[in-house]
Amino acid sequence: MHKNRTLRRSLIMFGVRFLILPLVIFSLFMQARIWQMIWESMQENMDQELQTASLVMDMTLDTYTTVLYDFCSDDELVELVEQINEDVSVSETDRNHLRRRLDHLGNQLDGIEGVTLLTAGQRLFFYDRGIASFTVSTWADQIKIPEIEGGFAYQNGGTIHPTDGGREKHLLQIARRIVDYRDINRVIGIVVLSIDQEVFWNVIPQMEDSRIYICDGEQVIAVLPQLSVKYLVLDTRI
Repeated sequence: MHKNRTLRRSLIMFGVRFLILPLVIFSLFMQARIWQMIWESMQENMDQELQTASLVMDMTLDTYTTVLYDFCSDDELVELVEQINEDVSVSETDRNHLRRRLDHLGNQLDGIEGVTLLTAGQRLFFYDRGIASFTVSTWADQIKIPEIEGGFAYQNGGTIHPTDGGREKHLLQIARRIVDYRDINRVIGIVVLSIDQEVFWNVIPQMEDSRIYICDGEQVIAVLPQLSVKYLVLDTRI
């Protein structure tokens, strides 16, 4: 009898182990599968939001590059800057004419904070939209003028610190050479458009607890500053 009970107990334990082990393995497999499905769903949502953000970013950026392109390829501007390059001193007529052109470009779109123009003769002209000035600025006459091989150049333009208690403005700058298409290799001048980064943060869809980067290749040129970093939202081609 004792041997029968022992054998029966052994068979029961074996049966329990035989049944439980597959259940444990199946349970672990299902949990792993569920986590994989959740991760794939999150990744898919992130990819979709990245595509949307990139599209909106490109459309917004194209608005500013278009007005800068039109400005830098305008025949009247080309002739004016060429005249300034040739003159020993800049006439008041040419100076006022150029200022009117800078004023028009600087007020053409919301978000433009200023325009800076450096001629081939190293003469600097600027328009600070915030204070509507061509002669005084805390930043527009001190920006870095990038080297441009062709097309547009992009850079982080630093920060405008307001003197009236308003918010700080972080700048993204787009630069382009002034081009005479009769001789595209001739150096005439460079124009830099300074844009408030807030323009882009207002139109790019934002994911919770994320930080948005705008990159030119591997160089970060704009960062949404107020959110915590958890994952990259936007790494767009410019």
